[in-house]
Amino acid sequence: MSNMSSDRTAARSPTRPGPGTLTGRVREIADGITREAGRRAERREVVERYVAENGNSNTAGARHQHWKKHYEAIRKGSEPAPSARPRTIGSQPLGIAPDGRAPIPLEMREAMALKDDDRVPARVEEGELRLR
Repeated sequence: MSNMSSDRTAARSPTRPGPGTLTGRVREIADGITREAGRRAERREVVERYVAENGNSNTAGARHQHWKKHYEAIRKGSEPAPSARPRTIGSQPLGIAPDGRAPIPLEMREAMALKDDDRVPARVEEGELRLR
């Protein structure tokens, strides 16, 4: 149930849904097909891949429709492409886990154009952690 709730919130959110959500996975599939094929991912292709991962075909079809609207809006210029969005995000406190990790919030990762498993150069300048 929490996945469904977070999915609904993500769908209304101006940022892309996070990994691990239904919407996020369908969008990842659609984005991947679009990159591979050099054209917009077709509904059938997205549904086939999502069902192959034991996903529900109705969920894939509905989520593909949302993705398609977003994709078309970017192409028509009515919505800024993710790369054209502002790259500045205000200061936010990050929690430090017991193992020393400091998770970077999704909004910040998107502003930095970071993907899962990316590596980022880090340094400390005058007592402040700087990434990149």
